[in-house]
Amino acid sequence: MIPGANVTLVNQEAGVSRHTTTNDAGEYSFPGVPPGVYTIRASVAGFKTFERKDARIGWLITAYCSPSQTPRLFPAPA
Repeated sequence: MIPGANVTLVNQEAGVSRHTTTNDAGEYSFPGVPPGVYTIRASVAGFKTFERKDARIGWLITAYCSPSQTPRLFPAPA
């Protein structure tokens, strides 16, 4: 990812969205995401918008994306 990118996480079943901006390392997180099926979008001026649909998220986790632009999902800290 790129620093300052706008990232949106959309619950496809409920239509609820969360928004954040990547940090200086190009990373982002959505803490406490409830289980469901999501679409992840990331955009920044001058670059093609990234979108991944049907990302299945289980128990409470943090959605995280590294600078490699590969969304990864990690369990939330207890």
